[in-house]
Amino acid sequence: MKNTIKFILLTTIIITCSVFLCSCDSVDDMDLFWETYQTWIIVSLIVVSIASTIYIIVMIIEDLEISDIFDFLEENIWLLAVLLIPSAGGVWAIIKSNWIYVVIIIAAVILFLLIVAIAHLIKYIVENISFGGSGYESIQKYSKNDDKDYFDNLTEDFSDYIDNFDMLMLFTKDQLKEYCKNNNISGYSKSTKAEIASIIISSKNEIEKVQTAKKDKTNSLEELDKLVGLESVKTQLKRIRAILLKNEKVEEKPNLHMCFLGNPGTGKTVVARLLANIFYETGVLPTNKLIETDRSGLCGQYLGQTTPLTHNKVKEAMGGVLFIDEAYTLDAKGEDYGKEAIAALLKDMEDYKGKFCVILAGYKNEMEKMISLNPGFDSRINRKIIFPDYTIDEQMQIFDIMLSKNKYEISENAKAKLMEIFEKKSKSKHFANARTVRNILDNLIEIQAVRTMDDIKNENERIIKINDVIQYIQENEDN
Repeated sequence: MKNTIKFILLTTIIITCSVFLCSCDSVDDMDLFWETYQTWIIVSLIVVSIASTIYIIVMIIEDLEISDIFDFLEENIWLLAVLLIPSAGGVWAIIKSNWIYVVIIIAAVILFLLIVAIAHLIKYIVENISFGGSGYESIQKYSKNDDKDYFDNLTEDFSDYIDNFDMLMLFTKDQLKEYCKNNNISGYSKSTKAEIASIIISSKNEIEKVQTAKKDKTNSLEELDKLVGLESVKTQLKRIRAILLKNEKVEEKPNLHMCFLGNPGTGKTVVARLLANIFYETGVLPTNKLIETDRSGLCGQYLGQTTPLTHNKVKEAMGGVLFIDEAYTLDAKGEDYGKEAIAALLKDMEDYKGKFCVILAGYKNEMEKMISLNPGFDSRINRKIIFPDYTIDEQMQIFDIMLSKNKYEISENAKAKLMEIFEKKSKSKHFANARTVRNILDNLIEIQAVRTMDDIKNENERIIKINDVIQYIQENEDN
């Protein structure tokens, strides 16, 4: 598109400049040729005809719109300066009191614009007729709906048409651009309408993710309150949400990066997803996506791989949350790749402040040590959230929730025995909170399944009984 527009403009400029030179009285042989203004009119019409013909041909081939010319001129301001050259012809004509030249130049410009407008009108009519029954019926369907206008509800009612090129072309270029902007689609700013439609179609999967996130937007506070325990964590997240809403009109980008400190199975990943929703709901970030990674996703195996890997992972999480689990492993002694990843990550955290969120997660002592040895983290981490271990009662609540989701029940005496198991497990060095609860449940379901399958009368039973728990203890008494 760039080259074609340049060709149109430069061709018009060259021909018009030749007319300007012919108007200069200082060129005697030219004065002899241009004795009458009728010749001026003829040459002006030739210029307009050539320029209009070139424009119409390019418009059809490149699917140009009038707005494309203005967009192009904004990006290439030097052409506006060049366009002043033929305008100088009009100034010269005024100085020489040749008013007929001024009238002819103005008339030629108006005629050219009129021809361009008519060409676009014809193109629009032909495009709409060419869609036949399906396109026409779609327009009729929306025009009869008093609640919405087809052309004004692109971002709301567009999901059914993101893979239909013909339907996309019914929208204006500005609407397609707005849709790309709202759905984080890149590479459309300098494209034609047809190219933007193609970009939208090729980005269908990403668009559907964004639209699903918008449709499924839930109240993060409700989801937060459903979590078992973690009262101190809930308090901090509610404070974060409140301060973001309080300062949503402040232009300065907030520092979103933070650190989650706690043992495995304490809900760090779940809370990270909720935090992504909070950032999205409050308008701080454009998406609620959560990209999970660890050391292996940031560090390469060979020299020169780590920095690009880290930057690519940040790019993937841009507009959302990057959750780095066991982040302390990046600071392993005698290992340079981890330090390289930290340096690249720190740079991106600073360069893209407010555009995405990094959450460093891991054991409390190890994470605090890593942060203390890397002052760059300490200055960029907005807050540290501590995740406490679950109490025995909270473990039982988690167990009941998991049990219900699997459509099982548990007898009261079995539950009492299970509480003893939780208490013993909590003192073990291998205790992993909710993960340990999940492993116990899985083992009990397996034991219960074998027991009931051996008994035809009880094969449909879905109740965990005291004998199932006792058998679990016998099989795992050393753990």
